[in-house]
Order: sequence, then structure tokens, then C-alpha cells
Amino acid sequence: MSKHKNSYIKYKRAELEEYIRHPESCVKKIRTTEALKFAPNIIANFTESIMRILSKKIGKHDVKLNGVVLDFRKTKVLDASSIVRNDSTSMLINIESDFYVFSPREGAVVNGIVKYINQQSMETIISVVIYRVFNVKVAFKGCIKQKDIHQDQEIQIRI
Repeated sequence: MSKHKNSYIKYKRAELEEYIRHPESCVKKIRTTEALKFAPNIIANFTESIMRILSKKIGKHDVKLNGVVLDFRKTKVLDASSIVRNDSTSMLINIESDFYVFSPREGAVVNGIVKYINQQSMETIISVVIYRVFNVKVAFKGCIKQKDIHQDQEIQIRI
């Protein structure tokens, strides 16, 4: 599983559990079932293929989960067989997994790392990465002094 996730997105279990314990983090754990669609040729590396499919969700907003997927754990296949249809080359299989989801809410304060600072004449735009997955741009009127904020600094952002 770990070889399919980007190295900067790998989380330790304790780190994820710490996020969900703090309501201000806007991270929640959701146990849900998913119907995965895949081609029959992936059966040879079944487990690896399921992990690859789920890894594509990381860093993207999922409507069903109502947030940006940070990670998934404890994945298990619910069906022993799949439905094969005459008019489709794809197969469906149901899985159950714990998804760790960043679901921001107004007024929450989250930590992020400054990755880019753009000082323009009338405003400053700062690019901040939250949970190593989600990129946020914060605009300030006027210029900010270099000593006040710099790249790779951890800052807090109110959503």
C-alpha cells in the first residue's frame, strides 16, 4: 500500500488519531463502504490494485465523504465475488474502509506550512499547505515584513 502513496502524504496512525481528537483540526474518521469499479485484468494483483484505486482519492475532494481525503486505513473486501455485466468490461466490488477526511468549517483554526510568498504592491499572497495535501492561498492587504513570515514557517489560519 505505501508504495502507491506519495511520500509527502504518508501519515502515521498516531498523527491521524491526534487530528481527529481535536475538533479544531476539521479532520474526521469516516467508516464507509465504496463500490470500486475496475477492469478484470487487475485481478492478478488484486490487493495492490485496490490500494492504487483508493490512493487516487487522496488529496481530492470526495462528495460522498464531504471533504478532502487525507488517508485511508483498515480496508477490507466485503464481497467474495463481483458482478460481471454483458454490456461492460468493468467489474464492481464493494470494500469497507476508514477514511480520514479534512472537512473545513467556518471559524476553525488549522495549522499550515508556508510554501510561497508573493509580495505585490497592494497585497501579499501566501501559499500554505495544510496536512501536506491541501493548498490554500491567503491574501493580505499591503506588504508583510520578511521577518514576520518566511517559507517553511508553520502558521495558523482561520477558515
